[in-house]
Order: sequence, then C-alpha cells, then structure tokens
Amino acid sequence: MHYTGVLGGFYTVADWVYKFFFVNIIWFFFNSPIVFLLFNLLIADSLAVIIGLCCLIFAILPFVFYPSIMALFSVVNQFIHKNETSIFRDYCSFFKENYKKSMKLGTIFTIFWAIFFIDFFYMLDIKNTSLIYLFLIIGFFGFIYQLQVFSGAIYMKGEAPFHMETCSHINVRSPISIDVFRFD
Repeated sequence: MHYTGVLGGFYTVADWVYKFFFVNIIWFFFNSPIVFLLFNLLIADSLAVIIGLCCLIFAILPFVFYPSIMALFSVVNQFIHKNETSIFRDYCSFFKENYKKSMKLGTIFTIFWAIFFIDFFYMLDIKNTSLIYLFLIIGFFGFIYQLQVFSGAIYMKGEAPFHMETCSHINVRSPISIDVFRFD
C-alpha cells in the first residue's frame, strides 16, 4: 500500500526504520558470541583472563563478525536499491553466499587489528604521545579502509586480494568518500 503526502512520507520513514531495526537485531543475534565475550571482558578481574578473552574474541571474529557484517551490508544494499526483500531469509542467504570471501577478508583484518592493538597499548604503556597520535590516525584510516573493503566486496566479484587492491586505490584517491561504489 502506497500513501501520498505526509502520510506517505511517514509510512516510508517508518518502513525504513523497521527494516534497519530488524536487520540490526539479526546482526546482533548472529554476533551474540562476541557480545557474550565482551560482557565477560568487562567483568574480568585479572590480566590473564583479559588477555585470554581478547585472544578468544580475535579468534572468532573472522568466523562470526565479518560474515555477519557483510550480510548486513548486502541486505542494506537491497534496501537502497529498492528491491523487495525478506529480511531474515535474505540475511541468511547472503551470510552463506559470502561466508568464504568475508572470512578470508576478516582473517586479514583481524590480524591487522590484533597487531595494531598490541602496538597501540604498548605505546600507551611507554607514554609516547606522538606515536599514540600516529596510531590513532592509522587506526582511523584502517577503519575507513575496512568499511570500504567490506561494502565494496558485495559489489565486486573476485578474491580477497582483488578487493583489497581496488579499495586501496579508492582509499588513496578519496579516503573519506560516501558514494564510492557505483558499479551497478
């Protein structure tokens, strides 16, 4: 049913809010093991437990977080292109369809972020302010690059090195671009 005027605008906004809310609930459910470990990390009282939980979180990130984030991007892409979607069914199919590709990309990024955080906390420990700021800048651009790789991977066919190389060229050309991927 399509409405016009103010009621039509309200209906469109409410539909988008519902879709985004529901797909984020599904994403949260798929990431519940990571959320559980993060809550345990908050109540951990010894350094050995904190390190063990961090290692466990980094170990399951490529298998849970990255495939679910790629499925989330794929479903949102369907919203943007105004394709009719069954949110849960499409989310699960995108999760299965892109699992290997997102797991490979996720493994690369998990290794990067693990090394990054170890080095960052080392710099915090030795109180080197200039290197801390350098690491914050590197972390910012690494986060932007990761978002571009995963949002672009739903459009591009090919292996992980191809996605990373393409997004590297895009990131150098325009590092903070909202409308980068228009391959349709």
